Amino acid sequence: LVIDATEGTTNQDQRLAERIEVSGKPVILLLNKWEELDAEARLKATTDLTEMLSFVAYAPVLKLSALTGKGVHKLLPAVWE
Repeated sequence: LVIDATEGTTNQDQRLAERIEVSGKPVILLLNKWEELDAEARLKATTDLTEMLSFVAYAPVLKLSALTGKGVHKLLPAVWE
């Protein structure tokens, strides 16, 4: 589930995560555009994600940038796990 870190976790992200959870499918949470956030915004994005998506707390959370490719190398290992 790709979440725009600059927008934070939205109600739509929450609904999509609920549908994934109900379907019984595995999920990886991706915080995209991570490089655009300062330290305070990163803390808020992480806290919001934890609170709003607590029902999928087992899911790995990856912080990455699709634009620069930073952190993308962690995706495949997380998928295989």
